[in-house]
Amino acid sequence: MSADVKPEAGREQRQRRLDEAFHSGELEGAVISDELRADGARYVAGLIDPKEMLARAKARYGIS
Repeated sequence: MSADVKPEAGREQRQRRLDEAFHSGELEGAVISDELRADGARYVAGLIDPKEMLARAKARYGIS
């Protein structure tokens, strides 16, 4: 966990941002994988930050 991630502070804001990002992707035809949803839940819980979430997605799909 990153030093600047705060589990309780900003939970509602993180959830709103994640919901908006997933919705935007779905409108464009993306399918949100279970793995990405699990990472999203970790982000909302404050366990990982956006950089870690992106790094996990890139590693999952072999994107450098």
